[in-house]
Amino acid sequence: MNGFEDEVRTLMQADPVEVPVDLDAVLDGGREAVRGRRLGWTVAGLTVGAVVASIVTPILIAQTIPAVPAPVDTPTVAATATAAPVPRLAGTAWTAEEVRGVPVATGTSISITFEDGRVAGGDGCNSFGGSTNSFTQDGDRISLGNMTMTLKLCDDAVVMTQAKAFGEVLKATTNFRVDDGRLVLLDTAGTPLATFAEFRVDGRTWSLDPATGKWAGQDPGLTLAVEGTTVSGNSGCGSYTATLTREGSRWSISNLTNEPISCPYEAGRRSGVFLARLAKISFGTALPGPNPVLLLRTAAGSELRFLSR
Repeated sequence: MNGFEDEVRTLMQADPVEVPVDLDAVLDGGREAVRGRRLGWTVAGLTVGAVVASIVTPILIAQTIPAVPAPVDTPTVAATATAAPVPRLAGTAWTAEEVRGVPVATGTSISITFEDGRVAGGDGCNSFGGSTNSFTQDGDRISLGNMTMTLKLCDDAVVMTQAKAFGEVLKATTNFRVDDGRLVLLDTAGTPLATFAEFRVDGRTWSLDPATGKWAGQDPGLTLAVEGTTVSGNSGCGSYTATLTREGSRWSISNLTNEPISCPYEAGRRSGVFLARLAKISFGTALPGPNPVLLLRTAAGSELRFLSR
């Protein structure tokens, strides 16, 4: 304290002054002051609480509510075209339309027939054939070899030229494809070598070739027609029908029935041999050409040879 304050205090103590005080007013004022202070703390507390809540609440929400995953772009899967199955060549026969880009000469025929493990055909001048394993197929890859060919000399220069070209095609062929029902032989580079149209056995009438054997006679009159899973025809002593199953060059006959008619002994005997062989066939193949041939064979090696009418 300074000197002035000490002097005033001494005077007041020596001569006290009575100041009237309204105790109720003082107490009311004190209560208001206390109430105001409490209210201040309350407002301040609420203010602080609001600030804290604004910080803590998002954190609590983030912890209690699982996050929504961000959208993921689903890759578009391009539609994949199903590749057509590679056809099996065994059991099919074809006639050439062009060789090395040159159309086959009018009045000539070049053909090829695929059997199980074997290949045969003609180049327009000579015929060729292979032993077992002369033809193999693995998908669209093929192998042709171990073939023998007749050595007939053809006077027509055009025929000889296309026969030579076809022989070169057979040596160069490693692959094939079938486009719109046509067979295309390819080399290792995928270059087309020759194009063929399919020769179909169905839809034709086949007559038994007298060359089948002496038992057939000179004009046997025995016929065969193929339509899908059915064969039918003239047995020489009645009409017959049967169910045909084909898998490549493997053929089989079932449910063979014949409606006999009265006929001479020799015709009846010929009909019996014919039907007995037909019931036992296990192999069938066509040889296209100027004079198409259908050859059926039993497991024992007996043959039925037909010519197309």
